[in-house]
Amino acid sequence: MEVQLVVASGSKAGQVIPVAGPKFIIGRADDCHLKPRSELISRYHCAIISEDGYVAVRDLGSKNGVFLNGEQISMEHELKNGDKLSVGPLEFFIHITVAVKGQKKPRVESVQDAVARTMEIQAADVPEDSKEAEVADWLLSGDESDQDQETKTIDAAEVFAAIRDSQATDPPPQQNLGDQATASSRDAAANLLKNFFKGGR
Repeated sequence: MEVQLVVASGSKAGQVIPVAGPKFIIGRADDCHLKPRSELISRYHCAIISEDGYVAVRDLGSKNGVFLNGEQISMEHELKNGDKLSVGPLEFFIHITVAVKGQKKPRVESVQDAVARTMEIQAADVPEDSKEAEVADWLLSGDESDQDQETKTIDAAEVFAAIRDSQATDPPPQQNLGDQATASSRDAAANLLKNFFKGGR
């Protein structure tokens, strides 16, 4: 059985946090498995229990409580697939999957399948400590830091527009100037790409 927390709201909605082990503790203490940096979360806020097909959340005496599907719970409460769990400012959907023993992975049929399979393998190779550190970094981070870390994409239309503009301003091509016009267009495209990767647009 595999249990996951899927971030339900905020800039990281949709991100998946695997629940490892039979007792997964959420809190600010150093020995917790998930350590959100929020004063609304107690040092030992709650634990997700997962054993023998049974999944539950247990409030560990938190100051602000644990909410399941909008209602505050006390002590231990069973979790079901699709339940919404609120811990301080964080909201998660519970995702539970039961693996069939010895089941083979489906055959790779497309490029998308190959990429997804590669990501699974890479994620499995990352040490648990690294995963926890990454979660702590992004879990409560704001949209501003997300934008800083966002990968830039090249707009092909901009490149072609720059080439077209440079050709429009070049002198009319003549037999002996043909090579110069082509070189000028290349220079314009190269300069645009250079500026793009330096952060300029």
